[in-house]
Amino acid sequence: MTGPLYEPRDTAKVVKDWLKSEMAQPFPELDVRLELPRAWTPDGRPVLAVFDDGGPADYPVSTASTVRVTTWTNGREVKYANRALALLLCRRVPGIARIRPGVRVITDRDRDNDGDLASFTVIATARTISV
Repeated sequence: MTGPLYEPRDTAKVVKDWLKSEMAQPFPELDVRLELPRAWTPDGRPVLAVFDDGGPADYPVSTASTVRVTTWTNGREVKYANRALALLLCRRVPGIARIRPGVRVITDRDRDNDGDLASFTVIATARTISV
């Protein structure tokens, strides 16, 4: 027996692609990605990476992902994370039904590469995709 099949949307990729476009003009130096490059060092370009930390599903209708956005910079710098958070909470992201606040921007140091981190989360609800 066959029937409809509903796949979760790749929420992290949708958010990454949108942020890459929105952040390009004010921050041309920023590299927006889905992961931190393995060889990244604080001497490189600042990086903003988007991750999907999972969450509940209302199958077959939607999923709610905890989307984590983290920046790596040389020196404590929160302007990229602050702008990304403001954009996600104040603008509509195509492909995402709703975005709610999660954890506000927090800072830390990455012990693996000595970069400075700024990170936050939002809850992104997205409809599933019929395939």
